[in-house]
Amino acid sequence: MPARGHTLYISQDGDDPEVRRISQEYQSSGKAKYLNFHYQQPANPSPEAFRFPSYFKIAQHYQWALGQIFDVLGHEKVIIIEGKSNDLFVKGIWMLNAHCC
Repeated sequence: MPARGHTLYISQDGDDPEVRRISQEYQSSGKAKYLNFHYQQPANPSPEAFRFPSYFKIAQHYQWALGQIFDVLGHEKVIIIEGKSNDLFVKGIWMLNAHCC
């Protein structure tokens, strides 16, 4: 893990083998922990889920990943860096507190 005691988690929501390989490499070297999300088709999807399936998949991934960080692993805060690993393009950075709302 990083020298200052912060843990880097990589959460993958797709099945890109290169992303998986790099993420697992970081985990093997002790630089990160790899979380692999598996999308679940909702039992009773809303009409919006059919119109905007990508948004619902992204929302499901965020719900799962934040549940892992806050509820399962017990962290109080998280910094999210959203981007594409293949070109290191960062789409956004957010900091969330487990008790913010």
